[in-house]
Order: sequence, then structure tokens, then C-alpha cells
Amino acid sequence: MLKYDEKEMVSPGNAIKIGIETLTTSQKKLNTKGFLKGNTDWNNYDVKVNGGTFINNAVFIDTCINYQINREVLVIASLKLKPELMDSLKWEVTYDNKVDWNFNADNGKDARRRILERVAPVRLFGTGIRGKVGYSGENGYDADSLELRVLKVHDSLFYKSFGYDLYAVWITNMSKKHSRFTYIAADKGLIVLQAKGGNGGRGVDGGRGVDGRDQSGRKSAADGSDGGDGGGGGKGGNGSVIHIILGENAKEFMDRIIIDNNGGVGGLPGEGGDPGLGGKNTDGTNAQRGNFGETGLTGLNGKSGEIPLPIYDTVRFK
Repeated sequence: MLKYDEKEMVSPGNAIKIGIETLTTSQKKLNTKGFLKGNTDWNNYDVKVNGGTFINNAVFIDTCINYQINREVLVIASLKLKPELMDSLKWEVTYDNKVDWNFNADNGKDARRRILERVAPVRLFGTGIRGKVGYSGENGYDADSLELRVLKVHDSLFYKSFGYDLYAVWITNMSKKHSRFTYIAADKGLIVLQAKGGNGGRGVDGGRGVDGRDQSGRKSAADGSDGGDGGGGGKGGNGSVIHIILGENAKEFMDRIIIDNNGGVGGLPGEGGDPGLGGKNTDGTNAQRGNFGETGLTGLNGKSGEIPLPIYDTVRFK
């Protein structure tokens, strides 16, 4: 028997977790791994989906089929050894919920201390060399430029069944020339578009100073060396530049989209290194301790993209 997560809405782009419950001849229930938390491997079954794709124990709902409105999803599962043993699910697709589109840029990597630099600095004439200055974090990446094109679509059969029109929405990554497409309900659907710059990486902490030499014979104790300064945080990447082109019949679309194209947050700085301790004199006193290293600078935040103002033009199906 096919079962699914009834809490999830059957809407474009959503993933619906599914599972198969099988009753053996001895009346023992066997559940598939994943959603039903069983031990039965999915390799024992064939799963076919019309209107979606089966990946990792879930059905991902197609946003459209060749720009045709996807009204239903059919899932058929059968036992490989006995194909006549099968079950099916049929879902009606809804377009009146939220569609999430994530075009956020990658974060910068945190700086790392190199292997050779993990070895403490040596002393020079009794006083230790100052601790190593930390490397700066990597800058966050800029979000790609995007173009959004929107057309309002009236399908009489769909309207008769559901009572609302649809917005046909294309989004194109202008840098990678990659597009996505979906429909949303014109009166209740919502697109959440994230196109933020990447956050800057963290700087490395400064290295520890070296302890001064203890008094030996005529040579007095030496001062400890200063700790190294921390590395700076990486700069945040810039938010996306977004262009929106609306068909003349889609002027209300801006009420159906939320855009976050803020710049990335600057990376945290590395902390200053600890100082080296002063060497010991034979009379029990100590030479002067070194100074703590300075904390690095916090990375600058990236520049946020401007709030896009729509352009009204003719929009057609591609």
C-alpha cells in the first residue's frame, strides 16, 4: 500500500515523501526506508510518476509539462518480483501556495592556518619572534543577475475547476543562461525569491607569541614576544540585480512575490594571538610578557541589490 505525507501540499516544486507498506503471507508488515521508517529497500520496487519525478523516497512535483498546466500527479508502485502487485496514488495539483526559488550566491571559505604555521616561531637572541598574523577569510561571491518574465494565463477548463487564473513565471539566470518556469495562482499564490550575496569567510586567529629565554649565566631573562594579529573577515558578496518584465495583464503580480537580494554579511575576524611569557630570572622575577595581538577587522557587508521596478512589455510563451 502506498502512503504519503499528507501535511505537504501537492504544488509545483514541492517534494512529497512516500512509502510502501507491504503485508506478508504471515501478516507481518514491512515498511520501506525513509518516510515510513522501515527496513525494506526501495530497490525491491518500481516507482513510476506522471507529472513528477521520484528521487530519494519522495515525489517532486513538476512545475509544468511543456508549458502545459499540470493538473494531476499519478504515482504507480509495483513489486519487481511480482509486477502484478501494485498500488497507485493520484493527486490534484494546487497552485495557490508558496514557491521558493533560491539563487543565493556561495559563501566565502573560512581561512585556515597552514600546517607549517602551526609550529611555534623560534626564538631570536633569546626573545621569541612575534606570532604569525592570521590569514583573511575568503570574500563571499556576488549573486548572479536575474530576469523575471510574467504573463497572466486564463485557461477556461482550469478556471472552471479551480476558480482562478494563473501567472506563468519564467526566471533566467543571466550569467549561466539557465531558466526555471512555474505557474502560481493569480490571486493566492506566492513566489519567494532569494538572491543574496554570499557571506564572507572568517579570518584565522593570530599565532601565539614565543616565551622569552630564562636567565642563564650572564644572560638575563628575555621578554616574551607579541601575539600575531588576527586575520580580517572576508567581504560579503553583492546581492543580485533583478530585472522584472510584466505583461500588460500581469500588473498585480508584484503583490505575489517577495524578494530578498540583500548583500552578504562580512566575515568575522580572527582573534589576536596570545602573548609569549617573559623568561624567568634566578631571583624569581620574570621578564616582561609580550602584548596580545590585535583582533582582525570584520569584513564589509556586500551591497544589496536595488528593489526592482517592473517594466511592462509584451510577454509570450517561449
